[in-house]
Amino acid sequence: MKYKREIFTTLLSFMFIFNAFYSYKIYSEYKKFNQEKNNFYSWQESVEKQILKQEKEIQKNFLEIKKEKEKIKEEWKELKTYKEKIAIREEKINREQNWIKNKIWYFDKKSHKILDDEKYLDIVIDEKNKQFFAIAPVKNNDNYAKILKTVFGYKNWNNLSKEEKEKLIDLTEKINRLDRKYLRKGMKIIVPYTKLALDYSPFEKELKINFLKIADNERDKKIKYFWNDFGDDFGNKFFQEKSQKPYNHILLISLKKQLFGIYKNGILSYWGPVSTSDSEHKTPTGFFINLWQHPNWYSKKYEAEMKNAVNFDPDGYFTHTGALLGGPRSHGCVRMLDKDSKKVYDIALNEIFPIIIIK
Repeated sequence: MKYKREIFTTLLSFMFIFNAFYSYKIYSEYKKFNQEKNNFYSWQESVEKQILKQEKEIQKNFLEIKKEKEKIKEEWKELKTYKEKIAIREEKINREQNWIKNKIWYFDKKSHKILDDEKYLDIVIDEKNKQFFAIAPVKNNDNYAKILKTVFGYKNWNNLSKEEKEKLIDLTEKINRLDRKYLRKGMKIIVPYTKLALDYSPFEKELKINFLKIADNERDKKIKYFWNDFGDDFGNKFFQEKSQKPYNHILLISLKKQLFGIYKNGILSYWGPVSTSDSEHKTPTGFFINLWQHPNWYSKKYEAEMKNAVNFDPDGYFTHTGALLGGPRSHGCVRMLDKDSKKVYDIALNEIFPIIIIK
């Protein structure tokens, strides 16, 4: 019995010692774990601070890069504008050198003519704008677009917009007073060779006040004259109604320049070519008004159809669509391109306006 007690006591002591050792080991492991945990949290906090710091630096760098990018864009715009100016200047110099080299220069009366009407060459374009134009020969199967393409150079011409090309073609047609369908081999025509020519105008941009007052008075005189003297034989209620309405347009026609200008409220809004009387006939000069109009009038005297006809004199003078061959070719009427006569006709439908023909 005593032996058993001793064994139990020894076993109990051993278990106590083992439990104490194991508890200490667990405590040591727990303590070690807490230490590692604290170290991890400290490391995590440190990493987060570094990330935040780096993010701030990145954001700061991004803003600086953005500012630098905007600055570069502005500088690029300035450079592009400067390049365009240089390109225009170079184009002008190259054209001038090219024309000089080929002895084709502005208004050389001794060697160049337009449809054999040399006297009209120097009055089309003034001294200020001559630098933007030159003379070019017409070759077989040429049209205005082909000639301009050659003059501008293929690269420069292709860089122009469709609208710019059409404006340059229209300008060439206007200054030569030559309908594009009558262009023929062997002719020599005036051509623009830079976009700067598009600003050219053969008339003053604005009419003077005194001139407008004179035009207004002359219009009133003409209306009274035709209405009082001819009455029902000449006029009708439509003429009477229009005569009482205010007008906005003035049509100015130059026999010397063979050009016309439409002024709206005293400001030049449109201009184009005309063909007036040849040497055997006479287009009257002075102040007139539109008396009546017809979309397709037929002249029995000359057996010719006159589209968009606007009568401005009882003796049978009209503005109307007709052949433009580069100079005066009519029997006294004022011929215009179809699109131009339509403009005048449309104005005549709504108002009675002064028509001023000068020498």
